[in-house]
Amino acid sequence: MKRTFFEANMDTTPDSVVYSDLEGHYLKVSKSKAERWGLTRRQMIGKTDFDFMPEEEALEARKYSVQVIETGQPIECEQKVVRNGDVVWYSLSEVPLCDEEGTIIGTISTSRNITTRVLQEQKNLEMSKQILDMVKIVSHDLSSPLINISVIAKLIIRGNFGEINDEVAKATNDIYRRILKLRGDVLDYLHKFSNLSEGQEVEKEVVDLRKDVIDEVLEELDECIKDNNSIVDSMLGLIPVGAVVILSCKVQLKIVYRNLIMNALKYGGDGCIISFGFEDKVDKYFLNVFNNGPAILEEYEPLLFEPFTQGGNAQKGISLGLGLPTIRNMIRNLGGDLWYKTTSSQHPNFIFTVLKSDINKIQGV
Repeated sequence: MKRTFFEANMDTTPDSVVYSDLEGHYLKVSKSKAERWGLTRRQMIGKTDFDFMPEEEALEARKYSVQVIETGQPIECEQKVVRNGDVVWYSLSEVPLCDEEGTIIGTISTSRNITTRVLQEQKNLEMSKQILDMVKIVSHDLSSPLINISVIAKLIIRGNFGEINDEVAKATNDIYRRILKLRGDVLDYLHKFSNLSEGQEVEKEVVDLRKDVIDEVLEELDECIKDNNSIVDSMLGLIPVGAVVILSCKVQLKIVYRNLIMNALKYGGDGCIISFGFEDKVDKYFLNVFNNGPAILEEYEPLLFEPFTQGGNAQKGISLGLGLPTIRNMIRNLGGDLWYKTTSSQHPNFIFTVLKSDINKIQGV
């Protein structure tokens, strides 16, 4: 006798498939479902989950069936059960079983053993965590010596160890700039990896935005700004020392400012003017980094914060890589947000917010 597609599927599918009536009695079962319990399909007809499963597991399965019957909406989930001391994971789906008129007369349940997949995912996650921990340790250990080397290079350039000729000064200056870039890369890696774990809390400290962040970044990038013939506008005075004192992550804020300033130098063009803004609003500080270069074309603005959109989709001269998505995630992890807005004078302006903090409470006053 020729089998129907339905019969062939119920015979060969590796999944446990059960057609049940409104009370949970089995109407049809797949061959694999029956074999799982060492029975024939005929022997399982009319039975319920309570005839085979532990009561707690059967009650959970019945809860899903009742929900599907009452709402008419399918359910998909993953479930962990313990059998004979072993943890087993299942992928479950349950949909309404309807008659020809569309009336719900039961449910169709499908379950698949996904234990192997889940265990492999857990193994991969643990391995990734170990790799991230190793990268964080290496990045941290590299940061301090790079800072010391950059300071020594700067002192040599300034003649603190005696006069040097032009060739030595040029070579040392090149080394200094390379060290600064490497130092920035190390800090980037450190904090990118530090925040890869979802929900991981960022270490915070009391930060004076002008003194602890902006001034340090400007000093670090001083040679780059000079080489680009650029100017930091006097608007920086809008953020005097002590004006913005917050509980935040100093290193991450420096990464944000470093990234936005370097982008301004790169895309603002030779001799561009860079400005910083500051506005006090209720529970947030609104900050911005502006340059007088050309604005980003409107059609490319949605791509600015999309990772891996660099290349053909990017506006000529605009690199859309991981920098902006990364620093926006950092700002969001700190409780704020970051976005782009073209000014009325058609120049690029990046705005971001940071949460205010009760510094008196932080400092125990």
